[in-house]
Amino acid sequence: MAGHDRKCALSPNLYLLRSLHLHQRPPFQTQSGLLPSDLVSEKHALLIRFFLDGKQVLVASGDRIFIYNAMNGEVIDQKRAHKDVVYCLAYSKDGQRWASGGADNNVIVWSAEGVGLLKYAHFSKVQALSFNPVLQSLASCTNNDFGLWQTEGQNVNKFSVKAKCLDCDWSPDGQLLAIGLYNGNILLRDKNGAELLEVTKCAFPVWCVRFCPQKFESGDNLLVTGSWD
Repeated sequence: MAGHDRKCALSPNLYLLRSLHLHQRPPFQTQSGLLPSDLVSEKHALLIRFFLDGKQVLVASGDRIFIYNAMNGEVIDQKRAHKDVVYCLAYSKDGQRWASGGADNNVIVWSAEGVGLLKYAHFSKVQALSFNPVLQSLASCTNNDFGLWQTEGQNVNKFSVKAKCLDCDWSPDGQLLAIGLYNGNILLRDKNGAELLEVTKCAFPVWCVRFCPQKFESGDNLLVTGSWD
């Protein structure tokens, strides 16, 4: 509903639900804390991500990232390392690091404590991020390519795509990367970025892709996608 948008996130332990109400100004109220009202506008992206242990919450508003205590809503820290709106946040499944990407074309990898570890650039806006649940490598997707950063080095391997990337996700075994594209297709790549398959889903943008986190006995991976159709 226009003017009454809400963003919410459920903690990994399913104990806490945190929501942000975009229509409240000022102040900008969460169920457990406040954001400065000058940070909230119609032009600001707003994201919420829980840490793996459910004790902290990442909130991105504009070009800033806030780290909240999930239990009492207190702001632990805030980061302003991006030069434009932050579009995406992701945390690693081992809980050792998290990442941010945005309209400034940059990806920043952070330690769990919020210390910057690595910064690398793409040639266009970063639309989606996802950590491999097994290898802990990071996939970053943009308007015209995607990159794979391996945790043991500084190099980022980049691969061109035919259409704008909108979302990405890894299979639970870490062997498959799915990328939803603006042209209605879905890319499937292996853990090293090599092309496996390109599926034509529809003529509309594929805005979200998610693998079922559970691996089935048959060895198959279940992928769910959402698009404008």
